[in-house]
Amino acid sequence: MIYRNAQYVDASAYIVDCEIDHPAFGWIPYTLDPDDADMSIDNAALLAAMDINGDVADYVVPSPTKITVQQVKDSARRRILSLVSLEQQLNLNMQANILNNIGRTNWTAAQLAAWNAGIVIADRVIAIRAASNLIEADNPIAQSFEDDARWP
Repeated sequence: MIYRNAQYVDASAYIVDCEIDHPAFGWIPYTLDPDDADMSIDNAALLAAMDINGDVADYVVPSPTKITVQQVKDSARRRILSLVSLEQQLNLNMQANILNNIGRTNWTAAQLAAWNAGIVIADRVIAIRAASNLIEADNPIAQSFEDDARWP
């Protein structure tokens, strides 16, 4: 059996990805699993050829994908939206504008309570954005940027 570009698929060095010269289809990708019972391809002969040639490349651990600033911003956005929806944010913003127009000295107890509740939410959003800014400044950004320990 003629093959090329053989490489182990993982560190176990058991299963091999390669290309085989198929009699009907020419060069095709093929995964050789010694436990595969389907004998449409003679796995035993292919494995024996690889053993004799000793040319199966070692598995190479892929490099981690570079984390982008946008991924961090998206994570911050998801965290903020899990805290307060866009509709709630708009309502809180409108409420703050109305209360500012009334003037703090003219607020009722209910309006003061509403303002304070809005401030609690705003402080949490500000903390999430601050954490995002710190992570975005990392170079490179750590693969573990999603870990809850990095966020408020």
